[in-house]
Amino acid sequence: MMRSKIIAALYLVLALLASCTTFTAKSNKELLAELKADSYEFGYDKPGRALASRGREAMPEVLAEFEDAEDYYLCCLANILAQTPSPERDRAFIRKLQDRRNNVDDFLLDDYAEAMMLALAKNGCQAAVPIIQEYARDPRLEHDLRVQAKVSLNLLRCSEPEGEPRGKYVVSPETAPILAQPWASRALRVLEALIDHNVFANSGKVTVMSISPAKKGGSMIEGKLPDGKGTWEIDFRKGNGDRIPFRFHWYEGPKAAAQYRGLLEKRGGRWLVVRYQLLWLS
Repeated sequence: MMRSKIIAALYLVLALLASCTTFTAKSNKELLAELKADSYEFGYDKPGRALASRGREAMPEVLAEFEDAEDYYLCCLANILAQTPSPERDRAFIRKLQDRRNNVDDFLLDDYAEAMMLALAKNGCQAAVPIIQEYARDPRLEHDLRVQAKVSLNLLRCSEPEGEPRGKYVVSPETAPILAQPWASRALRVLEALIDHNVFANSGKVTVMSISPAKKGGSMIEGKLPDGKGTWEIDFRKGNGDRIPFRFHWYEGPKAAAQYRGLLEKRGGRWLVVRYQLLWLS
């Protein structure tokens, strides 16, 4: 019995090695053709990973395809190129963001534009600031894409405050007495930072219904969306003083809810969202 299991495991290892060797042996052109024929994995399948692993060696051919790519193939190539920073890639990303900004009905715009903006920001590309600012300010675009544009500007140290966040929430009378507690006032600072980054898609004031201490020195804040149309929840850990990990969840109904995780970082006296990732969407 043990011998048969060992033999089966060896066959599995050999099959995996053969698969890796197959993709390693293929040319960039062959990998791109496979990717184009089946592009629904957003570049994270074997051809996409093989191309990404080749970095700058594959970049000229990937960039050539990227210029005229559409739909899922465009998403694949954007995700692959995002892993290999270079001036050529950054210029191609900026051109594509400029070309596609008015394609507000493109249901994949969120995917490839987000990948490009964050890659440009992580590479410190200041030339991308004007087009990313346009995305952050355009009310026609999807809410989450505008938030990611704001995060990209934070990474580039070019973000601007949205206004006074304290005017965008109210505290319930039942919760008001505990605001003198240090953990409660810290929780409100986290809420204000997230309001400043427009994580709430609804216009109007949100209501803080409860604040409670949580494990590891953090807190949990719960509340209602404007006009009582749903609920929201933020929980966070204490962090290390200048960085606070958090999770944000909103709920409007069984088919209208989402959860995110992110990271706040203190820069120049402001708390900025430097990472914001969708965990699930209903």
